[in-house]
Amino acid sequence: MSDQTKKTMNRRQALKSIGVLLGGAVSAPVAMGFLNGVKAEPGLSWNPSFFSETEAKIVSLVTDIIMPETDTPAASELGVPKFIEDMVGKVWDPYSRERFMNGFEYFQERALDDLRMDFYKASPTMQKAFVNKRHRQIFGEVVDWSERPFLWSMKELTITGYCTTEVGATQLLHHDPIPGGYEGCVSLEETGGKTWAL
Repeated sequence: MSDQTKKTMNRRQALKSIGVLLGGAVSAPVAMGFLNGVKAEPGLSWNPSFFSETEAKIVSLVTDIIMPETDTPAASELGVPKFIEDMVGKVWDPYSRERFMNGFEYFQERALDDLRMDFYKASPTMQKAFVNKRHRQIFGEVVDWSERPFLWSMKELTITGYCTTEVGATQLLHHDPIPGGYEGCVSLEETGGKTWAL
């Protein structure tokens, strides 16, 4: 099995598992943003208006760790970091925004302690190892609630933002541009192993 196939299978497994991870529901702030029409727009560069430049770099790096380039583009190439900034800065209520930003600050402090440098200055290998370690620590046996809202929200926002792009909806998810009648129960074999795009 090639590395490309393994990456694709891991992404597919991640999307299947996201429902379990999130308890089968999307959080209220993300649902509100989706209903308000916030979506990821393609673009490699953006000027942050809510995040600082350093925070924007970190958001871009973390989204690419969550949704790296495989047979589809990386999250940052599809504008997912800008989607996250719009959601957190323009859509979320002050309480949710504050929890996210407090967790973000704690994430950066932990990176400085563990990596002995700012997260965005570390090598991609170190960044990925750090995010994976933090993930295991807060979602595994050790529950670190001070950071959980940030990483939980980053995963949720990254996957939601990715799936609202044209690439995510047509290449990652199953998309039928001219749908027929509604069929409530369709096996994954009929959709090529993919869930339906909204």
